[in-house]
Amino acid sequence: MVNLLRWALAAQHPMLQPQLDITAQISPPALRTEPAFSVGFDFTPSHGVAAASFTNGSNIPLARIEGDQTWRALMIKVSTEPDFPHCASCVSTLAAMLRSLTSASANRLGQPIASASASMPAHDAGVHQPVPPLSNLIREAFSVVGLEYVRIMDFTYSGEPVLFPENSVLAGHGLGLCQPYTSNGSCLGTPDHRTLPLEVYYYVGYYANALEVSLSSAVETADGVVPHPYVDYSLGTEMLQYQSSEVYWSSVRRLLTMPFLEQIWEPTKVIMYGDFGADEEMKKAIREVLGERLTKMPEWVEDGVDPKYVAALGAAEFAKRKPYWGYHGRTL
Repeated sequence: MVNLLRWALAAQHPMLQPQLDITAQISPPALRTEPAFSVGFDFTPSHGVAAASFTNGSNIPLARIEGDQTWRALMIKVSTEPDFPHCASCVSTLAAMLRSLTSASANRLGQPIASASASMPAHDAGVHQPVPPLSNLIREAFSVVGLEYVRIMDFTYSGEPVLFPENSVLAGHGLGLCQPYTSNGSCLGTPDHRTLPLEVYYYVGYYANALEVSLSSAVETADGVVPHPYVDYSLGTEMLQYQSSEVYWSSVRRLLTMPFLEQIWEPTKVIMYGDFGADEEMKKAIREVLGERLTKMPEWVEDGVDPKYVAALGAAEFAKRKPYWGYHGRTL
């Protein structure tokens, strides 16, 4: 009744006609905001893994997809061949894994995934490639799936500008990272005011079909590690079915020793990762090798992060941070 009376009065008195609230009907343009999470993939010698890193600081595993023999063959190729020609079947194999991981991750998160970063298996090649076949393979596979590739590395003095375990595993443990995640790297500052310690990392990645071993130089940041790995696709846990334990572990210890034959650095931290990153027999072998080679036993990184997912978690962490780095031509 009150509304009817108001409109009746307005008809007789034009000045009383209700005014349109233009500001209430025209919404301001929506502000562009960063997504609440970023996604990272880890392509391992035997399977693919996905994880998410949220802006609130939490990181969670999302999915794991087992690779078939075609996948394993591709991982051997990208890990052991310093250069390989364009291969349509290689793109198809990587794209199929990407598609499966993306779908499984979207189902877990309850929303579609538009972009992601990726970490590749240890790459046994130390020469800078003028035409990077691995980088091109990743970009093409992402394009086939319709997913934006968040490229973390823009340049490297050795190998290819791609995330490798030496980078992503550190980030997955929260090591070598400026804080907060929106930092552009200024936490390094001058030598007298740096907040990140210099560390030398000894990495061991242990899978069903591969063993990866690497020793870093003295580094501060996770994205500053230049990989120099030693990879053997005949020393995964599956090989124990075909070799005697004595022969197998002798070969393992030989590979674990390789980084110390060419580098002068003594590790300050040891990190194990992969499906068998908590294997006690491997830990025993590592301790034996380090005990023979070092003057001081390094610290073991055991912080509760699942070694099966740590590289994917690190790739996701990098993807979350990349938009805040500003200048994308950083020399890493």
